[in-house]
Amino acid sequence: MTVGQLLNEPYNYSNGLMIIKEMSQELALKLLNTKQVTNELSLSIHYDCKTFNYVDDIEETEVNRFGRVRPKSVRGHIGLIRYSNLEHYIRKQLLRLFNEIVDSDYLLRRITITAHNLKDCQDTIVNYEQGNLFYDFSNENGLDRQQTLQETTLNIQERFGKNAIFKGLDLKDKAMTLRRNKQLGGHLA
Repeated sequence: MTVGQLLNEPYNYSNGLMIIKEMSQELALKLLNTKQVTNELSLSIHYDCKTFNYVDDIEETEVNRFGRVRPKSVRGHIGLIRYSNLEHYIRKQLLRLFNEIVDSDYLLRRITITAHNLKDCQDTIVNYEQGNLFYDFSNENGLDRQQTLQETTLNIQERFGKNAIFKGLDLKDKAMTLRRNKQLGGHLA
Protein backbone atom coordinates (compact mmCIF):
# COMPACT_ATOMS: atom_id res chain seq x y z
CA MET A 1 0.00 0.00 0.00
CA THR A 2 1.48 3.31 -1.07
CA VAL A 3 0.97 6.99 -0.31
CA GLY A 4 2.83 9.44 -2.54
CA GLN A 5 3.06 13.19 -2.78
CA LEU A 6 4.51 15.27 -5.58
CA LEU A 7 5.10 18.64 -3.96
CA ASN A 8 4.06 21.67 -6.01
CA GLU A 9 7.29 23.45 -5.08
CA PRO A 10 10.62 22.47 -3.53
CA TYR A 11 10.29 21.86 0.23
CA ASN A 12 13.05 22.24 2.79
CA TYR A 13 13.82 19.64 5.45
CA SER A 14 11.46 20.98 8.15
CA ASN A 15 8.54 21.23 5.72
CA GLY A 16 9.37 17.69 4.60
CA LEU A 17 8.99 16.53 8.21
CA MET A 18 5.53 18.10 8.27
CA ILE A 19 4.56 16.28 5.06
CA ILE A 20 5.78 12.97 6.52
CA LYS A 21 3.51 13.53 9.54
CA GLU A 22 0.54 14.21 7.25
CA MET A 23 1.27 11.23 5.03
CA SER A 24 1.69 8.87 7.97
CA GLN A 25 -1.85 9.71 9.06
CA GLU A 26 -3.13 9.08 5.53
CA LEU A 27 -1.34 5.71 5.37
CA ALA A 28 -2.60 4.65 8.81
CA LEU A 29 -6.19 5.52 7.88
CA LYS A 30 -5.86 3.62 4.58
CA LEU A 31 -4.60 0.57 6.46
CA LEU A 32 -7.43 0.83 8.97
CA ASN A 33 -10.03 1.28 6.23
CA THR A 34 -8.86 -1.90 4.47
CA LYS A 35 -8.51 -3.70 7.84
CA GLN A 36 -4.82 -4.37 7.28
CA VAL A 37 -1.64 -4.06 9.31
CA THR A 38 2.03 -3.85 8.33
CA ASN A 39 5.39 -4.68 9.87
CA GLU A 40 7.65 -2.89 7.37
CA LEU A 41 7.70 0.62 5.93
CA SER A 42 9.77 2.17 3.17
CA LEU A 43 10.39 5.80 2.34
CA SER A 44 11.50 7.19 -1.01
CA ILE A 45 12.66 10.80 -1.36
CA HIS A 46 13.32 12.56 -4.66
CA TYR A 47 15.24 15.81 -4.45
CA ASP A 48 14.63 18.94 -6.51
CA CYS A 49 16.97 20.35 -9.19
CA LYS A 50 17.04 23.72 -7.39
CA THR A 51 19.16 22.13 -4.65
CA PHE A 52 22.20 23.00 -6.78
CA ASN A 53 21.47 26.71 -6.14
CA TYR A 54 22.04 26.19 -2.39
CA VAL A 55 24.49 23.30 -2.10
CA ASP A 56 27.83 23.22 -3.90
CA ASP A 57 29.29 19.82 -3.02
CA ILE A 58 26.70 17.30 -4.23
CA GLU A 59 28.50 14.01 -4.85
CA GLU A 60 25.87 11.79 -6.44
CA THR A 61 23.41 12.93 -9.10
CA GLU A 62 20.87 11.38 -11.43
CA VAL A 63 18.82 12.51 -14.42
CA ASN A 64 15.06 12.73 -13.90
CA ARG A 65 12.49 11.74 -16.53
CA PHE A 66 12.51 15.29 -17.94
CA GLY A 67 16.27 15.20 -18.57
CA ARG A 68 17.19 17.47 -15.65
CA VAL A 69 20.05 16.64 -13.30
CA ARG A 70 19.14 16.44 -9.62
CA PRO A 71 20.71 15.02 -6.46
CA LYS A 72 20.38 11.25 -6.31
CA SER A 73 17.14 10.02 -4.73
CA VAL A 74 17.31 8.14 -1.44
CA ARG A 75 15.34 5.18 -0.19
CA GLY A 76 15.15 3.43 3.13
CA HIS A 77 13.30 0.58 4.85
CA ILE A 78 12.45 0.12 8.49
CA GLY A 79 11.05 -2.97 10.18
CA LEU A 80 8.45 -2.62 12.89
CA ILE A 81 8.59 -4.60 16.13
CA ARG A 82 5.02 -5.77 15.60
CA TYR A 83 2.29 -5.55 13.01
CA SER A 84 0.41 -2.29 13.33
CA ASN A 85 -1.83 0.25 11.63
CA LEU A 86 -1.62 2.85 14.41
CA GLU A 87 -0.79 6.34 13.19
CA HIS A 88 1.36 7.26 16.20
CA TYR A 89 3.58 4.23 15.77
CA ILE A 90 3.85 4.53 11.98
CA ARG A 91 4.61 8.27 12.21
CA LYS A 92 7.32 7.73 14.83
CA GLN A 93 9.07 5.11 12.67
CA LEU A 94 8.79 7.16 9.47
CA LEU A 95 10.21 10.26 11.16
CA ARG A 96 13.11 8.18 12.43
CA LEU A 97 13.74 6.84 8.93
CA PHE A 98 13.39 10.32 7.39
CA ASN A 99 16.02 11.69 9.80
CA GLU A 100 18.38 8.83 8.91
CA ILE A 101 18.26 9.00 5.11
CA VAL A 102 17.46 12.60 4.12
CA ASP A 103 20.13 15.25 3.68
CA SER A 104 18.84 18.30 5.56
CA ASP A 105 20.48 20.72 3.10
CA TYR A 106 18.66 19.36 0.04
CA LEU A 107 15.27 20.47 -1.27
CA LEU A 108 12.56 17.81 -1.53
CA ARG A 109 10.27 17.37 -4.52
CA ARG A 110 8.54 13.98 -4.16
CA ILE A 111 7.89 11.74 -1.16
CA THR A 112 6.55 8.19 -1.30
CA ILE A 113 5.72 5.95 1.66
CA THR A 114 5.01 2.24 1.20
CA ALA A 115 3.70 -0.31 3.70
CA HIS A 116 5.01 -3.82 3.03
CA ASN A 117 4.09 -7.30 4.33
CA LEU A 118 0.42 -6.46 4.72
CA LYS A 119 -1.81 -8.81 6.67
CA ASP A 120 -5.47 -8.76 7.55
CA CYS A 121 -6.11 -7.56 11.10
CA GLN A 122 -7.75 -10.89 12.00
CA ASP A 123 -4.63 -12.84 10.97
CA THR A 124 -2.45 -10.99 13.46
CA ILE A 125 -4.80 -11.63 16.38
CA VAL A 126 -4.33 -15.41 16.29
CA ASN A 127 -0.60 -15.27 15.56
CA TYR A 128 1.87 -15.10 18.39
CA GLU A 129 4.61 -12.53 18.25
CA GLN A 130 8.21 -12.84 19.32
CA GLY A 131 8.73 -11.26 22.72
CA ASN A 132 10.92 -8.20 23.01
CA LEU A 133 12.66 -7.00 26.15
CA PHE A 134 12.52 -3.39 24.97
CA TYR A 135 8.79 -3.15 24.19
CA ASP A 136 6.70 -1.18 26.69
CA PHE A 137 3.69 -3.42 27.42
CA SER A 138 2.33 -0.95 29.98
CA ASN A 139 1.03 1.14 27.06
CA GLU A 140 -1.47 -1.47 25.75
CA ASN A 141 -4.53 0.52 26.94
CA GLY A 142 -3.21 3.57 25.13
CA LEU A 143 -3.00 1.51 21.94
CA ASP A 144 -6.68 0.57 22.21
CA ARG A 145 -7.53 4.24 22.71
CA GLN A 146 -5.50 5.23 19.63
CA GLN A 147 -7.22 2.52 17.58
CA THR A 148 -10.65 3.80 18.67
CA LEU A 149 -9.65 7.38 17.85
CA GLN A 150 -8.50 6.37 14.35
CA GLU A 151 -11.72 4.44 13.73
CA THR A 152 -13.77 7.45 14.84
CA THR A 153 -11.75 9.75 12.55
CA LEU A 154 -12.29 7.39 9.63
CA ASN A 155 -16.05 7.19 10.31
CA ILE A 156 -16.38 10.99 10.44
CA GLN A 157 -14.39 11.38 7.21
CA GLU A 158 -16.47 8.77 5.41
CA ARG A 159 -19.73 10.37 6.51
CA PHE A 160 -18.92 14.09 6.15
CA GLY A 161 -15.89 14.18 3.83
CA LYS A 162 -12.13 14.05 4.37
CA ASN A 163 -11.87 17.70 5.41
CA ALA A 164 -14.57 17.33 8.11
CA ILE A 165 -11.91 16.50 10.69
CA PHE A 166 -8.24 17.41 10.55
CA LYS A 167 -5.27 18.34 12.73
CA GLY A 168 -3.88 21.77 13.49
CA LEU A 169 -0.78 20.71 11.55
CA ASP A 170 -2.93 20.67 8.41
CA LEU A 171 -3.49 24.44 8.75
CA LYS A 172 0.20 25.32 8.41
CA ASP A 173 1.30 27.29 5.36
CA LYS A 174 3.04 24.44 3.47
CA ALA A 175 0.70 21.65 4.62
CA MET A 176 -0.84 19.60 1.81
CA THR A 177 -3.59 17.44 3.36
CA LEU A 178 -6.50 19.87 3.03
CA ARG A 179 -5.47 20.75 -0.54
CA ARG A 180 -5.07 17.09 -1.50
CA ASN A 181 -8.48 16.21 -0.11
CA LYS A 182 -10.07 18.71 -2.51
CA GLN A 183 -8.40 17.13 -5.54
CA LEU A 184 -9.54 14.38 -7.88
CA GLY A 185 -6.70 12.44 -9.46
CA GLY A 186 -4.19 15.10 -8.48
CA HIS A 187 -6.17 17.93 -10.06
CA LEU A 188 -8.40 20.52 -8.42
CA ALA A 189 -12.02 19.40 -8.41
